[in-house]
Amino acid sequence: YNDVLVKNLLRVFLGKILQEEGNLSKALNIFNEQITVFAKEKIAAGAFLCWYYIARLTLVTDGSEKALHISQKALDVAKNPKISNYYFMVLFKKLIAEIFIIKGDMESAKMYIEKALRIAKKYNMKLLKVSVYQLYAKYLEEMVLRKPKNSHTYAQNAVSAYKKAIEQAEKLEIEAVIEDVQNSFNSFKTFCQL
Repeated sequence: YNDVLVKNLLRVFLGKILQEEGNLSKALNIFNEQITVFAKEKIAAGAFLCWYYIARLTLVTDGSEKALHISQKALDVAKNPKISNYYFMVLFKKLIAEIFIIKGDMESAKMYIEKALRIAKKYNMKLLKVSVYQLYAKYLEEMVLRKPKNSHTYAQNAVSAYKKAIEQAEKLEIEAVIEDVQNSFNSFKTFCQL
């Protein structure tokens, strides 16, 4: 059909498949090429998707600092009043929170999780609410390890966050999502029992 959007999104997904198969440099090349195409065609959602995949890939290949820089830059563009892409704002805030957890900056991680959750709730982004609650639970799990004095409180809050994630996932009726959250929750419960 010579549809520019579909053709280029398929290329992005090819890059994602290559990434999952371990061909990281080829995937990165495809994502970078596609950002150029989407920018030229003024298709912001496609460019954000590429930026997101690049940031995730960079986290693995070049570390947290470079991934954080890319994510923050993309978030700034998504927040631009001319664009205001709330979906990608949530994705980038969530990714930034994950990076801060890796870096050990738990205050910043919590701040970004809370901001992501506020937007996801405000715009009723059901799937994103599930993943943000799940990330919040993982943040709390990490706090159990970092703050043994308050571990019981953090563990209870993590259980509550997992329950909210499961509740949201069940509303979506997507088995794979429910199973993913339930598996994470079960792993946490096993950890707590040990």
